[in-house]
Parts: sequence; structure tokens; C-alpha cells
Amino acid sequence: MATKEKDKTDKRKDSEARRGHGALEALVVSVTDAFEAGNVDLPDGKLLTPQRIATIIGEKADEDKPSAGAIAAILKRWDEAGYALTHAKPYAFKAVGARGKKQGLEDLKAKLKEKKKAERAKEREEAKTAKEAEAS
Repeated sequence: MATKEKDKTDKRKDSEARRGHGALEALVVSVTDAFEAGNVDLPDGKLLTPQRIATIIGEKADEDKPSAGAIAAILKRWDEAGYALTHAKPYAFKAVGARGKKQGLEDLKAKLKEKKKAERAKEREEAKTAKEAEAS
């Protein structure tokens, strides 16, 4: 039993090792771009869910199908950055938003990173001020 679990773990690590930093996001971008261009056929009423994106990537790339959870995390970051529009239930990619088309993914991700960094710095400063006030 332990051998089977170890084999699955090793296979997953090998697959992840093949994919470099940001490579999955690049694959998701290629699928969403193809979707927006009308080159991804979905059955009527079906949405471009993380599971469907994973299946498309698995069929397109010569590697294991990626985790739908990892793809959902990418889509959520895009949504938070203002790049993508998503459908809530089921969670799915709708389109690249106006800000995404105007400013681009990398620019919006950099702005989100700076915003989060500033928020963390502000929280640390507030915590430090509160601690100093308690000590006085």
C-alpha cells in the first residue's frame, strides 16, 4: 500500500518538476486566449471551468493533466488583479476584462503585488504602533 502511495507522489513531483515557474499560468493563458478567439469548442451551455482547462492542457501538452485546483487559483488571482471576469457557480473563466485588455496580465499582477505589499507594511506598522502604545 505504501508503495502505491509513494509511486503517486513521485509521479506528481516528476510532473511538477517538468513545469517551470509560471509555466502552468502560460498554458492557462494559451487556453483562455484560444477560447476568446473562438478556437475552443464547448458544448452548448457549458462553461470554461478549471476542470475543462485542465483537460484541454492535458490533451494539448505532452504531459500529465494539471490540477484543476491550481488552475482555479490562477483564475482567482486573475480575477483579484482585475484581469479576468469569472462565473461564480460553477467557477469558470468568462473573458478577459476591459482592464486586462488595456493593461495586460503582467502589469495588473505587478500592481496587485505592490498593493498587497503596501497593505502588509501598513498592518505591520499598525501592530507596531499598538504594541508601543500598550508598553507606554
